[in-house]
Amino acid sequence: MHWCSLAGASRIPAVPTCCSGAPRHCTRHILADTEESAPPRLPAGLQYEEVQSRSGLARIGPAAVNTELEDKAQQAGIILSGSLIAVPAHQRQSLADRLLGAGHWVHADMIAGRYLGQEGVQAEEIDRLATQAGLRLDVHLMVDDLAEAINGIPHGIGRITIQYPAAGGLEAAEEQARAKAQSVWIALDNPSPASLQQALDNRPDGLLAMLTPPGMPGHSADVRRLDALLESPRGLPPLGVDGGVNAKNFELLRDAGIVYAVAGRALVSGGCAAAPAGHLEQKKVTP
Repeated sequence: MHWCSLAGASRIPAVPTCCSGAPRHCTRHILADTEESAPPRLPAGLQYEEVQSRSGLARIGPAAVNTELEDKAQQAGIILSGSLIAVPAHQRQSLADRLLGAGHWVHADMIAGRYLGQEGVQAEEIDRLATQAGLRLDVHLMVDDLAEAINGIPHGIGRITIQYPAAGGLEAAEEQARAKAQSVWIALDNPSPASLQQALDNRPDGLLAMLTPPGMPGHSADVRRLDALLESPRGLPPLGVDGGVNAKNFELLRDAGIVYAVAGRALVSGGCAAAPAGHLEQKKVTP
């Protein structure tokens, strides 16, 4: 087995060369590959915490967590992060407690401006979550005014994820975010080679591939959105995914070298889902 170097991370096994000559599989070849493969070794700082395996649904008050999805993530060796916008604000503290107790991360989407397709986590909630989750809090900024949003985030959280493109420039946003968080990732929405190049030039600690349009509910995961990353000839930092992730995705994600996955409505069952912006009077939306 050979090794590839990841910027800002330890070394992980390289994936077999694709037909394009790139050092990673494209999704069409992963889907066609019937051989079993072992879970990838995780980069330093991303070790999966062992939790007791369960089946069915674990109650968290009025909502429930899909433990089948938890088990699939664990079997794949993928860090699981629960998206708090999958439940309304009054359920988020109990969901965060449940996630942290199981060794998962907490993913908090701040949504505004061009990305406002549903209600995000508010600034006052981030303050409480920073104390509650600390280094396992990932704040995903889908906003137009990054400087203002980052300025309001408490110091000492685990990660700030910046949605590309970044108003005011990625470099300035990353520099500001590094003063607040242990790591900074860049989220890419169906990236082109040019946008991937720009993101990598800023040397993020990781890349988060959006499998659905950012901030927009009601979409299923489209794994073809990974192709630009997996076919890149450049060495990549750790890769994560966000958007429409469900229990059926984890074998494919494992084979693609994904180490971190954000799950929302597929992870949370039995409670009221958060409503999209403009329809906040609804008590539930269809996943």
